[in-house]
Amino acid sequence: MLLTIIILIISIMATSPADAEFQDLGIPVRKAGLMGILPGPDNKGEITKLYFSFYQDKGTLFLLQIDPLTDETKQFEAPVGAGAYAFIIGPDNKIYLGTWEGGHILRFDPKQEDKGIEVLGKPSKTDSYIWMFTIGKDGKLYGGTSGNAGLISYDPEKNEMQDLGRMDPTEQYNRKVATGENGWIYCGIGLVRASIVAYNPLTGRHQLAIPEHIINQTVSGTFGAVWNGVDGRAYGRLDYGSSDRVDSHYYLLKDGKAKEIREKDAVLNAPKTLNGHVWRYLRNELADQLIETRMLKDGYILSDASEDGWYTLYHPETKSTLRKTFQYTSGGLRIFTLGQSADGIIYGGTALPLQFFWYNPKTGVTDNPGNPTSVNGQIHSFASLNDKLYIGAYPHAWLSIYDIDKQWNYGTMPENNPYGFGPIGDGHMRPQAMIAGRDGRLYIGSIPSYGQFGGALGVYDPKKEAVVENYRHLIPNQSIVALTQEPVSGFIFGLSYVIGGGGTNPIEKDAHLFAWDPIKQKKVLDIAPFPGRGRTYSITNADRKIFAIFGDPWVLLVYDTVKREIVHRAEINKSFGRPLVNSLGQHTDGLIYGLADYVIFTINPKTYEVREFARTGPRPNRVLTCGWAINDTGIYFGSDAHLMRWKW
Repeated sequence: MLLTIIILIISIMATSPADAEFQDLGIPVRKAGLMGILPGPDNKGEITKLYFSFYQDKGTLFLLQIDPLTDETKQFEAPVGAGAYAFIIGPDNKIYLGTWEGGHILRFDPKQEDKGIEVLGKPSKTDSYIWMFTIGKDGKLYGGTSGNAGLISYDPEKNEMQDLGRMDPTEQYNRKVATGENGWIYCGIGLVRASIVAYNPLTGRHQLAIPEHIINQTVSGTFGAVWNGVDGRAYGRLDYGSSDRVDSHYYLLKDGKAKEIREKDAVLNAPKTLNGHVWRYLRNELADQLIETRMLKDGYILSDASEDGWYTLYHPETKSTLRKTFQYTSGGLRIFTLGQSADGIIYGGTALPLQFFWYNPKTGVTDNPGNPTSVNGQIHSFASLNDKLYIGAYPHAWLSIYDIDKQWNYGTMPENNPYGFGPIGDGHMRPQAMIAGRDGRLYIGSIPSYGQFGGALGVYDPKKEAVVENYRHLIPNQSIVALTQEPVSGFIFGLSYVIGGGGTNPIEKDAHLFAWDPIKQKKVLDIAPFPGRGRTYSITNADRKIFAIFGDPWVLLVYDTVKREIVHRAEINKSFGRPLVNSLGQHTDGLIYGLADYVIFTINPKTYEVREFARTGPRPNRVLTCGWAINDTGIYFGSDAHLMRWKW
């Protein structure tokens, strides 16, 4: 994959004189995403090795095998799949992974390292995401999938896999799985209505473990949690009430049914050390991957690890801790979004793991100081205000504030830099849009939490260090994904998108253009200009007009704020590819520039003419993968893991 991109970039720079202005500024983040950790067997079957599962965008996932005694490290690349959440030692002492790209089951046999990672196949006919494995009493691997909340199985002895079908008629996620003492398989379902489903391998039938009239009261945006306790039995949890007031109930799962038990009995039987996944306990939430703790032959337990190249071992008897380092090679992390500060420094972020970087056009220096938040999804938006860079990240629409002139020292106290302020609030999960208003406040538009509809427009006041306003369902059941402020009226113009949070299907059909009066705190415009088109991409303003891109297929809309009417609509050349989100703005030459899959394009704000400015290559090559920053040194965009620039 890396070689393909390099060849493509070379071909881009050689196709025409205009293309010669594209510059590859390198790969800012050379890390990979650590998705799972397991103590596991060596070639003799003894638990002496460590296995780390990594994902990477520039290539396929890889498995790192480490000998903690000798520090010998071996890296095994997978033939398919960018990454894998499902990660377990099978009953045959082999390592199994379930990918999120294609839904494949992969296998690594420590006794036959020369075979590397083998592809066993794709068990699901419909789902392409395997979340978690559990080992059944029948010796089979069972896995939960998403797309259609499916359950799959693999029999290591017979080398047979099976699609066991949907576990819920409407939900999309079967996120967690566990094995009951009598062989039933329990599934944690979500996200709109959380439930626990029990599957009987003997009959091939499934049923709700908790009556339907009870689970109808679960909190939207949650999963049913299931896990195997240290006593070998299966336990579960469901959250009832609302997102503001959550009432968690705990269950013992047996013979296809759930018996409510005390919280302390459930928690006492939950494994305290995670084995097989790097996610940790968060508040009262049980981690996503809970399997039995495996101890190394010398008595140590693998307690922690990081893609930064370190891990820790803990010895329960001696209470001693060892911290060791390791190395690996990676093609780099995909750039998710770009922004810039007032002084022209380019900033960017990657996804899973969230890493922050900057590029100085004056010196050509790139740096990757780490994660500026307390979450580990991705940065969705940047805004520059009063010499500070504001960072909006997923999940929970986490806001961080970075003083670019001070030393890096991330934390959640005001004296830290970056300072992790925390979640924006209700209706905010993915802060897709963030702008600095002329009143010195930040305006943030978001996609809501999982299982929910109706994003929000939030207002953060740096002087008060607080979210001072928040408007949920500003456009009912839709997300707020793009914002711009018209300087004369002061109105905040925005675009909605019909999607809800993860796990939902849209219930609205028409995306909206709206305007918000920040002084009167009310909408002064709300129109759906393209019936049946629910997608929006970017918005900007020039010459008292609003320029917005709707889709699909994508179309330019121009709204005159003086005449208070739409003055232009036109479909855009399909050969441009799909427009990139929030990648549209006016440059100092007066033209509006924007990004699409294959081109940089311009819009003349006086004639509304859309023209191709520079093309990256012939279809179906997709080189522009994210935006965006524009200044006197060029137009900046991401091309997978590469930072790219069109140099004027």
